[in-house]
Amino acid sequence: MDPIQAFRLQQIRHGGTDTSLVALRESSPSWGVAFDMFDKDGDGSLSYEESVQAFQHILGGKLAQLPSHKLREAFDQYRQLGYSGIDFKAFHQIVKDVSRYMADTPMWQKLEGEAEEEQQRQQKLDALEQRRPQEPDVYQICGIKKTQELKDLELKKEQALERARAAAKWRAAGQAVIESQKVVRRLGAARLASSVQRSTIQDAGSSGSRKLERAASPSQRVDKLGLERGASIDLPTDIPELKFRGYGSACFALSFSPDGSRLAGGYFDGCLRIFDVDTKSQIHTLSLEHPHEVGVRQYDNDEVEIANQRGRNTLAESDVAITNVCWVPNSRPSILASVDTAGTIGLWDLTKGRAPHVLSKVPGNAELNALAFSQGGGRMLVGGQECFLKLYDLGAAGSLRQVQTLGQWSGLGRIAGHTLKVLSLRIDPVCPDVFVSGGLDKQALLWDLRVGGNPAAVLQGTEISGDALDISRDGTTLLVGSHRKDNPLQLFDLRMLSPRLGEVTACCSYQWSGEVSESERQVQGPSCLLFAAAWDAFANTLIAAAGEKEGMGQIFRRPPPGSKQALKVVARVHGNGGAVYSAAVSEDARVAAFGGADGSLRLCDLRDA
Repeated sequence: MDPIQAFRLQQIRHGGTDTSLVALRESSPSWGVAFDMFDKDGDGSLSYEESVQAFQHILGGKLAQLPSHKLREAFDQYRQLGYSGIDFKAFHQIVKDVSRYMADTPMWQKLEGEAEEEQQRQQKLDALEQRRPQEPDVYQICGIKKTQELKDLELKKEQALERARAAAKWRAAGQAVIESQKVVRRLGAARLASSVQRSTIQDAGSSGSRKLERAASPSQRVDKLGLERGASIDLPTDIPELKFRGYGSACFALSFSPDGSRLAGGYFDGCLRIFDVDTKSQIHTLSLEHPHEVGVRQYDNDEVEIANQRGRNTLAESDVAITNVCWVPNSRPSILASVDTAGTIGLWDLTKGRAPHVLSKVPGNAELNALAFSQGGGRMLVGGQECFLKLYDLGAAGSLRQVQTLGQWSGLGRIAGHTLKVLSLRIDPVCPDVFVSGGLDKQALLWDLRVGGNPAAVLQGTEISGDALDISRDGTTLLVGSHRKDNPLQLFDLRMLSPRLGEVTACCSYQWSGEVSESERQVQGPSCLLFAAAWDAFANTLIAAAGEKEGMGQIFRRPPPGSKQALKVVARVHGNGGAVYSAAVSEDARVAAFGGADGSLRLCDLRDA
């Protein structure tokens, strides 16, 4: 699940008040596109098979897993009413219900497996029952009439078998209750430890002490954070917050300018917002749809109220979301690039002292999610829903020229490209011909243009769900952030990657607490399912990571290379009840930034961390 899908699932859980067809299509444009795509005969309805294909498209592709039994159950409710197909309203409701079920039931895949086994078992029983009346009866063959005593005996036998089957069901139900109570007790203990930790931090902050204390958790055996109040950002009063709730949409991407003085954010409402880091203020609002409107747009209370009544989480009319932003390194003038869900690439001239203006706008046909530049700024890579990569040359005046498409074809003995959408890209700072891509297909691919247009090596087992790849300054170490509870942060030696599958292990794996992962230990305590991970480009000593579940972002200090010590948590921010989708660290490691579901930014001064 990428950040766009996660945010839309959050919107689904919040719901809306207007259920008209137009409002439904406006609130869920991607669902409307999927519905129209698989409405092959154009009659405005989908069959069950077409609904499954449309739902798979929404989830990311043909290989996306979905709760087929839950989807069948929801579709059958309409079929029982006499409908052979469903219209968009019914499709919207089914997708909404099934998406809520997937979001609220983390173990839905296990439940689906159990339902599949139960269905197969029931089919075997039905087949047995159908065969039973056809079996020959020895009394009938011999022409012997059964006595009443024999009939009563057969009846008692059937009743005994029925009672035995019922008893087996009750035993299975009782065992399930016992297992669920064990799970509840374990979860209750984890939540109690988490609540004690939060209350301890809040009490320490309100007392005005110079250091913050927190309760010990099973995963952390330290008693104090040991951070000065200026460096710790556990409490809202400890950090400078840029809150522009007027636009109220999620921030999916963040990028610091090369000199660290400006911060660019890409938002769900299709706008780029530029902030001054030193003054902590917004200076520009940019949109490719309205390129000449570059001022900071203000919304009054009436507009906010109207948006709330529409059930929308954004005030803008655009259905396009910015998915990634990146400044061009070492460029004169200052150039900022963006990609969006419409597949458009935009380049902006943001040279100080001049009004922002568009340099290039390259339309596309499919959603783009990943964006990266070479260290010299002459090459640009993009990737997204089409699963392959596009390589562009960047001209001196900001023009773009596509020179190569990568990952479309794989010859015999070659590694295939991505099978699901690409979410993260990084080009080697030392060699611009080498780069890494990560996608929803649980693999990261290493590409080397010097040996051809196919991947040179593969790294399997990653669970990348956002812009969560980064390469060290010397080009030897790959940082990977995964959307999972176990080993969310890992470091790999790029020199050890191989074309053969399954042969690479991480040189370091860390839990969300910062502890070094141990294979024999189970993950305990709070964890975070990561959407973003990045480190500073100068010394690669600070790692910023953010995600959902815990709804927070953290700054880690990395131990010296080769050390087996744990990561040190030097700063933490919370997402005000929602997920944190984006994270960035300035090149000089002076400041870090996090963007959340409510559209607010949090800047962390790391000079004293």
